[in-house]
Amino acid sequence: MKTIPAAAGVVADRSLVGTALAAAYTAEIDAWLGSVIDDVGDVPGFALAAVGGYGRGDLSPGSDLDLLLIHQFEGSAAEVAERIWYPIWDTGMKLGHAVRTIDEALDLASSDLDTATSLLQVRSLGGSQALVDELQRKALDQWRENADRMLDQLDVRIRERHEQAGELAFLLEPDLKLSQGGLRDLHCLQWIDLADPSLLEDSERDALDGPHSVLLSARIELHRATGRANNQLLLQEQDEVADALGYGDADLLMAAVAEAARTVTGIEDAVLHRINKRGRRRRWLARTRDLGHGILLAEETLTLADDAPVSDPIMPLRVAVHAAREDAFIVRDVRQRRRQAQTSSRQGLRRGEQRVELGGVQAGLALPLGRSGEQLLTALLSPTEVGKQRIDLRVGRLELREHPAHLAPQLLEAARRYAATEKAGGDVLESVSLVDHDGVHGGQQPLTLEALLDGVVGEQ
Repeated sequence: MKTIPAAAGVVADRSLVGTALAAAYTAEIDAWLGSVIDDVGDVPGFALAAVGGYGRGDLSPGSDLDLLLIHQFEGSAAEVAERIWYPIWDTGMKLGHAVRTIDEALDLASSDLDTATSLLQVRSLGGSQALVDELQRKALDQWRENADRMLDQLDVRIRERHEQAGELAFLLEPDLKLSQGGLRDLHCLQWIDLADPSLLEDSERDALDGPHSVLLSARIELHRATGRANNQLLLQEQDEVADALGYGDADLLMAAVAEAARTVTGIEDAVLHRINKRGRRRRWLARTRDLGHGILLAEETLTLADDAPVSDPIMPLRVAVHAAREDAFIVRDVRQRRRQAQTSSRQGLRRGEQRVELGGVQAGLALPLGRSGEQLLTALLSPTEVGKQRIDLRVGRLELREHPAHLAPQLLEAARRYAATEKAGGDVLESVSLVDHDGVHGGQQPLTLEALLDGVVGEQ
C-alpha cells in the first residue's frame, strides 16, 4: 500500500484505529499536498480541491486521492497540473484527477450523477479559496435545482447496486462499501439530505452517526490489515479487524456491522419511499384500500387503523405478507405499535429466537420476502434486537418449534398442495422443518409464500 513517509508512520501507529486513523491519515496527506502546492509557487487563478471520499475526510489507507484542479485561465493549466500530479504519482498512490474550470465542472455535473455527487463535499487544499467556495456554492445550488431528476437517477442506481452486492447484514463476507446498508448508502443519504433536508428526520440523521463510525472503522482497519484497497470483509480477515477495533472476536464485530447496516437500510428505505411518493404524478386522489384486520393501503404505503388488533400475534405476518404482495412500505407507526404490543410477550423467550403465537403454537420464523424481508424484521423487532434473533431471510427455511403435533399435517399438506400448482413459482422456501424438544417432528417440503399465508396466516 503506497503512500508518503509521514502518512506511512500514521498507518503504522497502532494506537490510532478506525475513524481516528482516518482523521490523522487525511491530515498528513493534506499537509503534504499543501507543500506540493507551495512548490508550484504563487500562480493566480488556480485552486486544488479534494472531492469525493477525500473531500468528505473519509480517507482510508488504500483509498484513491480524488483531486480537482480548478483554473480560470487555459494557458498554464497543463503545466500547473503536471507539477502537482507527478509528485503524487512518484509516491505510488492511486490518483483520481481532473482539470476543469468552474463552468466545465458544473456543465458535466448537470448530466453526470457521479460528478454531481463528487462536488457536493468539495474541500480546499490550496490555491484560491474563492474559487473553491464558488464551485461549492454553485454545485450545491445546481444539485438542489435538479433534485427531482438527480434523485430519481440515484434511486435507480441504489436499487441496481443492492441487487448486485446483496444485503450487508445477511452476508458472511460483506462488501462494507457497496452492499445494502454499507458506506455507499450512507453517502447516498448525505447527498439526499443536501438535495432536500425535509426528506430526513432529525432523529434519522442522529441515528446514522453510530453506523457510520462502525462501518468506516471496519473498512479502515481492513485496508490496514490487508495492505490493499479491499472492501470485502473476508472470513480470514475478520478476527484481525475485530482485534484492532477492540471487539474481542469476529462474531461481535460482525454483529455490530450487521446492526449498523440494518439501521442504515431501514432509514434509507424510508427516505427512498418518501422520494418515490413525492415524485408520483396522479390525476386523481389515491384511494385507501382496506386489506382486512385493520391493515390499510394507500399510495403503496401500509398503515394500521386506529382500532387495528395490534396485539394479535398473527398481525406481523399479515402485515409482512401484504407488504410483499403489494410491494408496499410499512410506516414506522406500524412497527412501533406492534413492538409495544409485543413487549410483554417477548419476555422470557430463549436467546436467539423470535416467536409469534400461531393459534397456540410458539414459532421461530424465517421468511424470504425480498425487499420486504427487512420490513418484517423491523415490524417485529427494534433495530437493537434484530442481531440477536434467529431469523434468516437468505437461507430459505421456515422452522417452527415447540408446536402441537397436529400442526405438522396442516403445514405439510399446504406445502404439497402449492408445490403442485403454478403458485409454486413464487418465493419458494427450500424446506420447512417442524421441530420439537426431541428433534424433527415433520418432513421437508417446498413451501411457497402463498402456502404459508393460506396454511398458517389465512383468515381466521
